[in-house]
Amino acid sequence: MNVASERRARYLQDQLNAVIRNPGWRFLRGCRDFLAIRLLGRFPRCRKMLGVLLRKGPGGVIRCLRERSFGDHKYEEFLSKHALTEQEIGRLNAAVAALSDAQRPLISIIFPVYNTPREPLQQALASVRKQLYANWELCVVDNMSTLDYVRPLLEQAARDDPRIRVHFRDNNGNICRSSQDALDMARGPFVALMDSDDVITPDALAQVVLALTRHPDADVLYSDHDLMLMNGRRVGPFFKPDWSPDMFLSNMYVCHLTVFRTELVRKIGGFRVGLEGSQDYDMVLRLEEQTQARKIVHIPQVLYSWRRVPGSTAHRYDAKPFADVAARRALTEALQRRGIEGTVESGLMPSLFRIRRKIKGEPLVSILIPFRDRAELLARCLESIRARTSYRNYELLLIDNGSRTPEMARCLDRVRRAPVGRVGNSPYRVKVLRVDEPFNYSRLNNLAARQAAGEHLLLLNNDTEALADEWLSAMLEHSQRPEVGAVGAKLLYPDGRVQHAGVVMGIGEVAGHAHRMAPDGSPGYYGCAAMIRNVSAVTGACMMTRRALFLELGGLNETELAVAYNDVDYCLRLREKGFLIVYTPYARLRHYESATRGFANNPRESAYMCRRWPAALQDPYYNPNLNQSAEDFSLAL
Repeated sequence: MNVASERRARYLQDQLNAVIRNPGWRFLRGCRDFLAIRLLGRFPRCRKMLGVLLRKGPGGVIRCLRERSFGDHKYEEFLSKHALTEQEIGRLNAAVAALSDAQRPLISIIFPVYNTPREPLQQALASVRKQLYANWELCVVDNMSTLDYVRPLLEQAARDDPRIRVHFRDNNGNICRSSQDALDMARGPFVALMDSDDVITPDALAQVVLALTRHPDADVLYSDHDLMLMNGRRVGPFFKPDWSPDMFLSNMYVCHLTVFRTELVRKIGGFRVGLEGSQDYDMVLRLEEQTQARKIVHIPQVLYSWRRVPGSTAHRYDAKPFADVAARRALTEALQRRGIEGTVESGLMPSLFRIRRKIKGEPLVSILIPFRDRAELLARCLESIRARTSYRNYELLLIDNGSRTPEMARCLDRVRRAPVGRVGNSPYRVKVLRVDEPFNYSRLNNLAARQAAGEHLLLLNNDTEALADEWLSAMLEHSQRPEVGAVGAKLLYPDGRVQHAGVVMGIGEVAGHAHRMAPDGSPGYYGCAAMIRNVSAVTGACMMTRRALFLELGGLNETELAVAYNDVDYCLRLREKGFLIVYTPYARLRHYESATRGFANNPRESAYMCRRWPAALQDPYYNPNLNQSAEDFSLAL
């Protein structure tokens, strides 16, 4: 630990010791459950820190703060394991040398400068000059910096390397104007965006060019990134998914390193003045509308280090509140251009947004609930639907798979005697379908789907309980989209931990649940549990899909997948047809997880999934640098 770190640790230790010596500390310990659950429930970071303090004492808090402030030791191990060796450099050089001239395009790096601190500016310039790939130019635009060392430093850099071209503005504009000036200087068919205090890895441009050989028609390329502290230490890696259009509408997750086809950037007008702070977000939103998803390519490697300096959004998102305003404007205008009726709202945490889409008309939703006995579960499920569903146009199809108990007979009698009329201004219907056959989850839902009257089907387990009034409408707003095949919800265990926030392929034998066992208040990996995003599959415990689409695909697989993975298989077949699968955290339910039947993983069903979907086990929405043996998005070491 360096001297500054030691001083920080001693200061924190003194402050915590003062707290512990305070007479109020005993009172706090006596009320800790109340504080943690009631008062701190809305502030997950505070709750977590209080929990660490109570469990591990002041030393634990200090260790936690050190880890958050000075980096993750596991990432240091990861960087050491994936260091760029001489052998790897030789391989990359040979691969680039083997390319034709046409495959080695000039890459123009857009590099706006304004009063950048000396050392970070020097390091940024040096990182460009250290590139293994030589065919680049650095288009530097200084926005009338007032610090006396900036101009001489840039002029010297241009003299040292003719690939560095510098333009000094004669008036102070803003980041959009200086970036646009740099774009106007670009001579290459591709432009890369880089901030003047950040660092790119030596192989960054080489990896971009090699990706272009695999995807010659790519219009946009982006890489993973991490954060760099002022002492040069690299922390907080963000290993991103492949292109996820719904995640992009929730958060500007692409960030840097980003590379664009110059012709396309100029076609859309480049950077727009007035979007300062979110100018990159606005530009990618407009680029997305002019290209195809397959032409947006993700390079799953950390090629860019974002400098974490005080006053930057890398340090605190709210450091630049104007960036949030600009992002909302960019998203709102994107909705207007795309003809999407909806509003841009704040998300569940800073930097996240929610696109709330208007539901078109009032389509009927058929809720399919298979069950066998356990009357208390079904009664609780039905009561939660009745009491906590703001969208009222639904029907209930209850699929009785051989119930025998008198309690269930009485429950169903009450259901059958329920008035068939209206709930609010919408019809209220309940049907009971008796199926006396061996348990086959796929067949039960398929039988009910054929009898359903709704435009949309909601497959729902009887051991679920709705928690949010908008749970049904939050799913319907996406199920109505023609490009979406299925929608899943956020499911919680009875103790409040996450049971399901989307399905990740390739974890375990076949698939696992993202962020399983995380606290409900946790945003998950870079907010993934707290934002609307695309996933490979969602659980059939609560899954909505259009009835016509369900029937067209033959429903769930009754033959090979009677119990497990039938929901995953259905989602993969949808994706095979080009449909998106959407996870929304705004549909929240409690799930008692297979309380009626229990869960048994049939080896035959697992083998079928591996045989049928070998390529799908490499999940495009789950970075290959993340752990394939856990559901917590930890690093693969």
